Amino acid sequence: MAREQHKVAGRFYGVWYTTEGGNRLYLAHRKRDAVWREKNAWCLDIYTLERCREQGVKAIGIIVKDGSQRLIWLTLVEDFFGEHSFSHFAHVRQRGLPLPRFRVDPMKSEKVIAKSLRIK
Repeated sequence: MAREQHKVAGRFYGVWYTTEGGNRLYLAHRKRDAVWREKNAWCLDIYTLERCREQGVKAIGIIVKDGSQRLIWLTLVEDFFGEHSFSHFAHVRQRGLPLPRFRVDPMKSEKVIAKSLRIK
């Protein structure tokens, strides 16, 4: 799987992945305390979201290291522009998506995840 690191001014933000089949995925690397508590949401800068759209990235996620575990929230890029998303202007222009709106959430059971992805 090909990887391209996402760095801005030398600071690491995430990784773009390309599978052998050509599918693209972006995983933003965050710390657990980076979740926006006021709305219980993950926020990503608009530049990254627009770059994902331009490069044909369909899925986007947040990965958090928690000790030896890695927790991953996944959804579609378009969900960050959908009806449940919102604008957030903290230090940079961002779009946010509440945690319950992610299609794959490590806090949900496998049964719930399978149902949301229609895996049988």
